[in-house]
Amino acid sequence: MRTKIISPDELDVLATVPQSVDNQCVPQKVFDRIKGGSSLRSLLDQVLGGKIEDDAKELWEFQKREYNRSLVFSKQVVVNRSSFWNTPVLIQSALDPNEIDGLVKLIKQRAITPYLFTENNFEQMPATGFGVIGEEAIKRITSVLDEMVCVRLAETDSENKEKVLGMEETFRAQIAGPILAGTERNRKAQSIARALLEKVGSPAQEEIEALADEILSVSRFAFNALGDGKDVRRNHLYMQKIVAEGTKPEQGIYRTDKFTYYIKQWFDAIYNCNLPNFLGALSFVPQDFPTPLDLGMTWALTNKKTQLLQGDDLYLKDVVERAKSFNTWKAWESFQAQAGLCIPDPHLLTHTDIWEIRQWPEWVYLMGRLDTFLDNFGEAHDKEMWEGYDNFNGRLSGWWLQKHAEERTRFAVAVGKVYKIGTWVLGYILTQFGVIPVIPDRLAEVPNLDKEFVQGVVEVGLYVLDKGRIDWKRSQNIRRMKKELAIKTDDVRSVWEALRTLYPSLPETLPGSGNLEISVEEGAD
Repeated sequence: MRTKIISPDELDVLATVPQSVDNQCVPQKVFDRIKGGSSLRSLLDQVLGGKIEDDAKELWEFQKREYNRSLVFSKQVVVNRSSFWNTPVLIQSALDPNEIDGLVKLIKQRAITPYLFTENNFEQMPATGFGVIGEEAIKRITSVLDEMVCVRLAETDSENKEKVLGMEETFRAQIAGPILAGTERNRKAQSIARALLEKVGSPAQEEIEALADEILSVSRFAFNALGDGKDVRRNHLYMQKIVAEGTKPEQGIYRTDKFTYYIKQWFDAIYNCNLPNFLGALSFVPQDFPTPLDLGMTWALTNKKTQLLQGDDLYLKDVVERAKSFNTWKAWESFQAQAGLCIPDPHLLTHTDIWEIRQWPEWVYLMGRLDTFLDNFGEAHDKEMWEGYDNFNGRLSGWWLQKHAEERTRFAVAVGKVYKIGTWVLGYILTQFGVIPVIPDRLAEVPNLDKEFVQGVVEVGLYVLDKGRIDWKRSQNIRRMKKELAIKTDDVRSVWEALRTLYPSLPETLPGSGNLEISVEEGAD
């Protein structure tokens, strides 16, 4: 297999770098339960070994759900090459016969593009990973690809090395930044602390100040280490503040200090925004995690401008470009914070499912509206984008109802789909007892079904879910009545024909004189 290297300029304008495939990406609930006890590595081993206990299951579902969100709501995702060796989400997909075809299709489309630091070959083994099983996953992927397209900061080794060193310097500078803020150091540290703590609650000022002191302590450590000529990378900081003494970061045996998780989130935010900043891409941050805007990380919002100009070099065009970039990020964060997948268990989507979803005209339309929404700010573009989002999720919910019968049975007491045109309604509700038709009322005005499209339709995707068996926050269930749209008349007719197959007593003609009498037994199976 050949490795083809491209430059950042060849990435899509809607390329993102998902934080969820960072093998240190852990939600707070899981972190709080395993700190001082279980290791992160043991949970990841459980996922790959198949004997998954509660904490490992929650971690796996979180990482897969957020990864799937990034694949659905980005035109292209850039994934660190080492993640194919050390992240179970990708390793399992490569080894699963039901996943590998979809994964390879997405790679061929460049929907998934690996990132190389200094390597020239995708297949080079990283310093850390899951050994034999990671290598087996890589072999499965490369055995069915003639070419792997990967992105580096630059195509030539010399220029790439220079930019990688620049990226490492940016990370160190941002960690040391608070202590270098002079008289503003306390204000800057408190701003970071407040943003971290407010993600989970309403912190008291004393708590904010205590975390700010910890941030300044870390910043001072980094500054002093750099002054002594020592290197400062995330692993060094993890060993200093995050993992238990004498352990390695990849083991994930975390300290129990009060603010360990928040300091870790600060490290991880800088680390995971650094690469997209240098690639000119957007970072895809998991829901409920701090974003660059939350943390005041304006350096990460430059959008293909890797050098911040100052003094005489700061021209009006740079001010405009920077303002546009900031507004783009505000728009992007408003979208990614709200964009959920309209199905009970998003982590169950496979790469094959996502490849299929990305072919839908509703997905293509949403991506076009999202692109415009990020570059052109205004109420009209906002409305178009959210309408595209609603249309896409309507297609997604209908697809899930039809395709995922097992999950539907597991979670749903009843599910359904209803078309409403004025006062005339048609649809169905599926229950464990069979299909219940939704029939137009006898007095409802019949719409004109002789045309190719019916105008002014409101489509409702209906779930009546067993709330005792589903975590609403985790499921990201979004149930909205869609705004008026036009749908093909054949789609309405097909619902009626399907109902007539189950209930032969229904007339051939679509009624506007409903309240038809139907036998309870008819169609129950």
